[in-house]
Amino acid sequence: MISNISKPSNIFTQHIHKNNNNNNNNNNNNNNNNNNNNNNNNNNNSNKQPIHKNNNKSTNPQKNIFLIANNEISKNIKKFKNCFYYMDKTCTQIFQTISKNVKKC
Repeated sequence: MISNISKPSNIFTQHIHKNNNNNNNNNNNNNNNNNNNNNNNNNNNSNKQPIHKNNNKSTNPQKNIFLIANNEISKNIKKFKNCFYYMDKTCTQIFQTISKNVKKC
């Protein structure tokens, strides 16, 4: 009689294992559902068209004119920079003020 009491019952251990398996299956199903949701979200995001912003265009036409003028003046200043080097101080001062004003535009 004593030997029978000390042995664990197989019925209980089988029941516990069975429950664990069910829990594992449920967890796996939940994980699969989560993966499917993630895939759906990824697909939805991939279908969206990218928004292209054109930063070069200005809403203010006057600003565009200044930008074009600034580019043209700076090109010409680079060409004639060496010429100013050989002139007197007043010319170089005028050149410096012109270049500062161009940068402000």
